Amino acid sequence: RMYRDNEMVVLNACGIGTLRLYKSLLYFTLPFAVFVGVLSLYVAPWTVEQAKLVKKRSEQSQEIRGFVAGRFNEFKRGDVIFYVEKMSDDQKQMHNIFIQNKQHDNLGIISSKQGYQYVDEETGDRFLVLVDGNRYVGKPGEAGYQIIKFDKYAIRVQEKKREGPEKVKLGALSTLDLLRQNTSAAAAEFQWRLSAPFSIIALAFLAVPLSRVDPREGRYGRLFVAILVYVIYSNLSGVAKSLVETGEVPYWIGIWWVHLLVFAAAMMVMSRNLGLYWLLLVAQRKAKV
Repeated sequence: RMYRDNEMVVLNACGIGTLRLYKSLLYFTLPFAVFVGVLSLYVAPWTVEQAKLVKKRSEQSQEIRGFVAGRFNEFKRGDVIFYVEKMSDDQKQMHNIFIQNKQHDNLGIISSKQGYQYVDEETGDRFLVLVDGNRYVGKPGEAGYQIIKFDKYAIRVQEKKREGPEKVKLGALSTLDLLRQNTSAAAAEFQWRLSAPFSIIALAFLAVPLSRVDPREGRYGRLFVAILVYVIYSNLSGVAKSLVETGEVPYWIGIWWVHLLVFAAAMMVMSRNLGLYWLLLVAQRKAKV
């Protein structure tokens, strides 16, 4: 906007050049990069870990799901019919329960005064525990029914999927724990976290030469170029991370080449806009100072 309104021409005439623009921009960029770095290195892994814990607690909670009080509920295509007259406010206790199930031409009917849900800590299987009830088992039309009175009767309603050992999710590890992992995937994750603040500085460094607009140039022409640069930058960072994870690229090279590429592109655009000779002259003057 400052270029479009010729404000940059006035500033340049007053002796405010590109280096002053960078200095002013860094006053905003550096604190913001530090803030994003704290989020990326510390807050983001903590939130991933908390989300994982919440999900695990939800799976292991004793809240009864799928049962509606005062209504017959069918499961397994009608082989199991469940009815509960009343549930507690916290949805953990049931009262006056009726269950009918079919198995091998036998009909089983269970009734109990109350029940609750229980999760086995070792296996992770979910059981419905019925308290103070009766169980009737037999074939319809025959008199040979078995009647069993019980104090507690457990029915497994959900079996936990048997999986291999739980994989360590690198995104949930703290930065210190991540540094202790001597693997390519851990190195890629650590560099990915550091890439967030570095990308802000790199894009800010590139924003100054990209913002230069000629008087007759379109208002939004450079905006589309900036969006394209960001998309390419983001995709290259993701590809670089994958290459480090698989070990195809050494960890000491890592993702840093993408950031260096952006800085090089910024220098190229700046030298094209301002002239390479001017940049070398400014660098020489700064070296003498």
